[in-house]
Amino acid sequence: MAVYAPLAFTPGRTGRLFAEFALALAGAVVVSGFVALTLTPMMCSQLLKHNPKPNWFDRSMERWLTQLSDGYGRSLRWLVTARWRPADGRSGGVRGWVLQARWIVVGVMVASALAIAAVWPSMKQELSPMEDRGTILANINAPDGSTLDYTDRYAQLIERMGGGYKEFDRIFGNIGNPTVSQASVVLRAVDWEDRSRTTLEIARELGPKLNGLPGVNAFAVTPPSLGQGFRERPLNFVIQTSDSYENLNRVARQFMDELAKNPGIVSPDVDLRLNKPELRIEVDRDKAADMGVSVEVVAKALETMLGGRNVTRYKRDAEQYDVIVQTQPSGRTTPEDIDAIQVRGRGDTMIPLSALVKVRESVSPRELNHFGQRRSVTITANLAPDYSLGQALAFMDQTATKLLKTGYSTDLNGTSREFRASQGALAVVFVLALVFIFLVLAAQFESFVDPLVIMLSVPLSMIGAL
Repeated sequence: MAVYAPLAFTPGRTGRLFAEFALALAGAVVVSGFVALTLTPMMCSQLLKHNPKPNWFDRSMERWLTQLSDGYGRSLRWLVTARWRPADGRSGGVRGWVLQARWIVVGVMVASALAIAAVWPSMKQELSPMEDRGTILANINAPDGSTLDYTDRYAQLIERMGGGYKEFDRIFGNIGNPTVSQASVVLRAVDWEDRSRTTLEIARELGPKLNGLPGVNAFAVTPPSLGQGFRERPLNFVIQTSDSYENLNRVARQFMDELAKNPGIVSPDVDLRLNKPELRIEVDRDKAADMGVSVEVVAKALETMLGGRNVTRYKRDAEQYDVIVQTQPSGRTTPEDIDAIQVRGRGDTMIPLSALVKVRESVSPRELNHFGQRRSVTITANLAPDYSLGQALAFMDQTATKLLKTGYSTDLNGTSREFRASQGALAVVFVLALVFIFLVLAAQFESFVDPLVIMLSVPLSMIGAL
């Protein structure tokens, strides 16, 4: 119970995964102990009767158990006496040498500990193993400022690319979510028995084709296990600072240059982009006031003609339709089209916006994120099949030590954060389990030395597990 119960209190998804296992085994131990102390003695008193004349089965079992006990005792005495009085001959000398050389046992334990120390860093660690869930998600990131038609064109290209695989029976796209320059294409595979390749193998083949598409950043994602986010990427590394976003962006680009040198990190991306194109419209308030046009009228005219405005609803044959006022697409494609928009001025005269506003092209951030109340940038990436999340986070920590200066710090998010938290929680649970076991053994043996001797075998068991 001291071993299983702490697993149920592990925080995060790991604790929820092992909760039933830990509580079921701990409960079974409690019930077993209760039965052993109450029900078993009562049943023995009622079912077991003293038989002064044992039958042949009792005599046979007694004779067999006695022979087994005597044989074990003779073997043990033979080993122990060889320790003090080695028998003559080569075999007796070997037995005596082995039993007298206590340092051999210590040496084996030290060698086991060293083997663990050598093997542990090379072991790949991840939150959960990847598995074939029958789905591949192709994410598309078009350049900032791209239109919905531009993004849709590449989504349809990936749909046709997926149609060339016989393993997929359903393909559908989601364009413009969460922004018009982003899309995703879901590729659903047929049942496992109807295909010879896993989705992991197909994604590995599809990845280079997506990465080679010009004009967009596209990559394939296989959904993670344990109910994590369907679109979530395994590596989520956060850089925090109180410095300006311009300096933070330069640091993020340095990280991207380092990630490009690591073949284990695939399709890295950052959420900080300072180059989203935009049009800044500056209203000449004095001219607008002279012509009887308010800034609000100018803003509503731009909103209606460029973005569209729902002015009413039209009903026909039990169907309801929205009536949207908006300029034709051909009249809202260039900055010069804004100058041609007209607003009503004093005396119901129609005034072109070219007489009231100045339009200039500029760039701005797509979004400015904060993490832990500090300015932040998040670097996300996929991992190569033979590259674990533990290796990726170790590489990111080394890169941060090399690149970050005073005033910058790092954190984790998403799957990476949960992975690091699970590592620490399991270490605490393991230490607590050792402490509880030691206390239980100390109470049983009424000694602190004997349990320590028994628990020194833990390194031997760990090397076998690893």
